[in-house]
Amino acid sequence: MDSKITPHYNVKNEDIWFNSNVKSYGGNVLFYKRWFDAGITKIQHILRNSEYMSLSEVEVLFEKRHASLFLEYSIVLNAIPKVWKRVSFKSLSMKHVNDKTLMNIVLQNVNNKKKSKLFYRLILSHSTIKSKAEEKWDDRLKNHEQMNWKVIWKFNLKAIRENKIAEFNFKFLHDIIPHKYNLYKWKLSNNPLCSFDDDLHDSVHLFVNCKHTKLFWKRFTDVVAKIYNIRFSFNEYILINGYNLEVKTFRSLNFLIIYAKYAIYITFIQAENRKVMFHELSMFSIFKKLIRNRLNVEKLCKDKSLCIFKNTLVQENTTCFV
Repeated sequence: MDSKITPHYNVKNEDIWFNSNVKSYGGNVLFYKRWFDAGITKIQHILRNSEYMSLSEVEVLFEKRHASLFLEYSIVLNAIPKVWKRVSFKSLSMKHVNDKTLMNIVLQNVNNKKKSKLFYRLILSHSTIKSKAEEKWDDRLKNHEQMNWKVIWKFNLKAIRENKIAEFNFKFLHDIIPHKYNLYKWKLSNNPLCSFDDDLHDSVHLFVNCKHTKLFWKRFTDVVAKIYNIRFSFNEYILINGYNLEVKTFRSLNFLIIYAKYAIYITFIQAENRKVMFHELSMFSIFKKLIRNRLNVEKLCKDKSLCIFKNTLVQENTTCFV
């Protein structure tokens, strides 16, 4: 490939974390929480003047130095596909790209199957701003109200104060949760169906439609009615968009929804490892424990900005989680 005429397309906007194209030597996708917290999530965040940053330049992005940065920097740079590294970010801008240019670039790579496959993927996506995750959920929920993805991403990845929950949210929104349908697609399972009702076991089924999950959400909404004096039926739209997510009054409620989703996920993983039964009582027990633990942590926390339930209706109704 002639890198001199290769435009950047959407390489800049590619995710670094949990990206199947960005893998370590051992073939694992990457996720470094310290990098994520520093705002480094996409390829463009480690570019300066259209070149990949040096170690010293990356180091400046962190508030504190950490001993493993050299190793992590090396792993990240080596995990980026070579074909991406050959892309010239100084060349054609997106608004000047036309079909003839795209075709010429593809034709130059027809003898290299791997590079051509990657380029076709970049070309097909060059005209859209939305991520694949957003497009997938928008298509799935097209009969519902339009979603504000900026608010959704910010709430799920920035507002939440526990690393493990933020990591779960990232995986969930990108649909890389190891539910049975994904395991089937990844060729790690021979059966993509739910064990309880023989429906396709995808994210919506696991978190909304499974008969045990439905019973869990019934218990959850009973608690919500007691705390907030509101009633609603949990559905796939609330699964992604939350409950009036942009209204500050329901901020703590939306945190509860996230913890509830995480409880379902933990129960499913433990059930697959035969530690618990996948049952609404198991989910509800784990959910209440997660909230109790969070409330106990916040009792000792002096920085109010790190607290999500302090001085909220959740804190005033702790008996609901005993």
